[in-house]
Order: sequence, then structure tokens, then C-alpha cells
Amino acid sequence: MIFAFVGVLVGLPFPLAMAALAGLLEFLPSVGHGIWMVTAALLMLFHGSTWLPIPAWAAAALIVGIHLVFQQVDLNILIPRLVGRRVRLHPIVVIIGVLSGAAVAGILGVVLAAPVIASAMLIGRYLKANLYDEDPFPPEDATPPGVAQAEVAG
Repeated sequence: MIFAFVGVLVGLPFPLAMAALAGLLEFLPSVGHGIWMVTAALLMLFHGSTWLPIPAWAAAALIVGIHLVFQQVDLNILIPRLVGRRVRLHPIVVIIGVLSGAAVAGILGVVLAAPVIASAMLIGRYLKANLYDEDPFPPEDATPPGVAQAEVAG
């Protein structure tokens, strides 16, 4: 949706097709953004903007600049928060895990970083609970954090 809107806004040829390509390439973490950016820049370089009166090279530079800003927001803010919330990890832990996973195992490490960290934390919590004879999976309290039991009952 964002790619289609921005594509129409800057005059990218075939904005809906390029938005669909961006959606498909989202399944290739880190690499997909680069493939889309190069494709869109080449398209703008050879065809120019469909309605902006700027040279083709400026249109290509515009699409690259807009995409680099989007990529930084997506990879450094949105994805760590969404993935971190889903697997209950802090966003900085997800970012460090993704960087470490990329260094160790490349693209596969990027994809598997958050699930591996979440699994390791779950296994660690289970082992600690067994060492201290505690319940490894206590029932979750229905009261919101910071609310005392007396406040809920009264």
C-alpha cells in the first residue's frame, strides 16, 4: 500500500505492479529491499517520472532516497518492534540478534534470529525453574501490571 501510494506520488511507472513486487520481495529479509530499490531506480532512470517534470536521473535519485528512508524506518524501528512484541523480546535484543545472525549464518541467520533467541529464553526459564523447584510455566495473571489485587477486587 505504501509503495503504491509513493509510486503514484513520484510518478513511478507501473506503480501497482512495483508495489506487488515490493510485497513479494518482503519475504527476502534485507536483500528484498535492495532488489526492489535497484529495479525501481532502473525503471525511473530509463522511463523517468510519469508526471513530475524532472530529469530521469533526478527521478531515479528521488526514488532511491525515499526508499532508503523507508528501509531504515522499516528495518530499524518497525520490524524489531513487531517481531519483538510477537515473541516477547525487547527491540534492541531483536536488532542485536539479527545482526549476529547475519554475521554467523547470513540470510538464514537473519530469518531465524528472533525465534532462536525466544526459544533460548524459554528453555533457560524452564531450566532455572526446575533448578529452583518452581513452576516453569506459572499461570498468567489477568490483572494489568501495576494494579494491586485489592484495587481489582474493590
